[in-house]
Amino acid sequence: NTLGALIRKKEFINPLKLRSFVTHLAETTDLLGTSKAKIFKALFASFLFYIADIATLYFSFLVFGFRPPLALLVFGFIISTAIALFTLMPETPGIMETSLTVVFVALQFPPHAALLASLLFRIFTFWVPLALGVLVYIKLKKTTGASS
Repeated sequence: NTLGALIRKKEFINPLKLRSFVTHLAETTDLLGTSKAKIFKALFASFLFYIADIATLYFSFLVFGFRPPLALLVFGFIISTAIALFTLMPETPGIMETSLTVVFVALQFPPHAALLASLLFRIFTFWVPLALGVLVYIKLKKTTGASS
């Protein structure tokens, strides 16, 4: 906030919101620490999330007439995800698409299939959920705004 005051008058970080966030994070961490089953469920859900991503990517290649070797597909996905993590904003539009395309072309996938499958994959794993989330947010805001 001290550095931010040089740029603008308002605080960048509201201390009350930060305290609330840290408290909530600590409570969640404590809850996971007391229940080993919840840790397993969280890890399993994360595992299923990545399996679904890899399946979506696989079918994205199939749509464009290329049957990728599963081992290379998983390897390329992991490398692309790692590359995207090293950017300032990992899920930024364009970063994942570019890394997927470059990695798959480097793995000798057809360039057209790599580009089109990467774009289709991101439509289903980023843009569609983002649009649905915005619609749900607007609906919830109207619902809670109308009742208050």
